[in-house]
Amino acid sequence: MSLPLFKDFNKVALDILDEDFDYKYTLKVKSKAPKGVGLTTTTDYTSKDGKCSLGGKVSLKWAHSSGFAVDKLEMKNSGNVVVETSLTGVAPGLKFEFKGDDSNKGDLGAIYKNELATAAVEFDVAEFSSVKGSVLAGQGPFAGGASASLSLGDKMDFKSIDFCGSYSVAKEMFAGLHVTNKFKDYALSLAYLAGGKYSLAGVFNFAPEKSTTSLRIGGSYKCNPDTTIKGKVDSNGKVAVSVKQMLSSNCSVNTSVEVPSSDLSAYKLGVAATLG
Repeated sequence: MSLPLFKDFNKVALDILDEDFDYKYTLKVKSKAPKGVGLTTTTDYTSKDGKCSLGGKVSLKWAHSSGFAVDKLEMKNSGNVVVETSLTGVAPGLKFEFKGDDSNKGDLGAIYKNELATAAVEFDVAEFSSVKGSVLAGQGPFAGGASASLSLGDKMDFKSIDFCGSYSVAKEMFAGLHVTNKFKDYALSLAYLAGGKYSLAGVFNFAPEKSTTSLRIGGSYKCNPDTTIKGKVDSNGKVAVSVKQMLSSNCSVNTSVEVPSSDLSAYKLGVAATLG
């Protein structure tokens, strides 16, 4: 089993704290179009100053047997277009990617994976302003890696240099340290998974130069095969709860609420339904 990308090294902990907490009103419909095209329509409902409006976006994906795939071709309500493509099969473990939009953004990248490491590089081909690279290597329960972003142009400079290290036990426990902002910020991530029934996670951030700290802790509980409850709290006093209900194999409704302890009236509520 290959290692994840550097940016996803602590995904097991962040998913517990971030996934399914969406404070919007959305309806997502997934369907199949001819020639193997997958179509997704997302509709957003917003209300502000007594006025209601509907917005959304339409996206499609398609894969060819040659290894070329359109991972996302998306048109937003504003008319902006986003495109993401990939190419595999050139060499074992190698994947090329392109991500761009119609606002002069275009990133060309490559990802290489084997049993011991995952390396990635990304180059801004629209403005030639930056290049990013990362590697995550591991053996057994241990993993470690580094990531760097270099700005190009008249003056070349490292915009960021990050490091990480982690220890994991199968799918039961995870502990990872993320060092960012050129050794100025530190984040300790912990996760405990109990056989899929319930899970716990926490992220502790510390900035020594500023003497600031922050903490987020949360967990999830699978009441039954169709219902999952999540809850979390942070050091700023914000409490959030989400309930995800599977109505059928291809239909789910997720309800989320966040309440700051300092002002209970400033709550945020969201409902997201997915069909297909």
